[in-house]
Amino acid sequence: KSYGSQIRILYEDDGKGPSSMATQEYFALTKSSYKNRLGNGQRSAAVRLFIEFVTAHVAGGGPLKRNDGSRIYQVGATKDARNTRHKKVDIEESNTSAEAMKLRKELELPDDWRVVLRERASGDLFAAVSPGGRAYSSRQMVDERLGRSAGSVQAAA
Repeated sequence: KSYGSQIRILYEDDGKGPSSMATQEYFALTKSSYKNRLGNGQRSAAVRLFIEFVTAHVAGGGPLKRNDGSRIYQVGATKDARNTRHKKVDIEESNTSAEAMKLRKELELPDDWRVVLRERASGDLFAAVSPGGRAYSSRQMVDERLGRSAGSVQAAA
């Protein structure tokens, strides 16, 4: 299962087809890559086994199937699609500043913090962003970051 995941990740990273990935040249490139060393050789091991699979499959007379559009053949999102999957909107700069002011007031955020909205299919996610750029998506996380004790903001209200 993890070798299959590695092949998928390699496909997404490099955009090579199965016949290109099932070569010794691609194996050598993958084996010498930095990401392979970081992953303790998992990428090159996956390519080696993929080469064995393709060689045995083609030697047995079975051609690789063409994608007929079914989800079983879906590899994953491309890099561009992954980068734009969640639209990030700075709501202080958009037309919904009332929402930003409400959240800012509820969380008692300092002036140098921002409020952002990430539009997602599963529901919008609001987050408070520190001056350093780190996003906090819960009151508890914001309170911890600002050094407040739990419930101190609620008790003051």
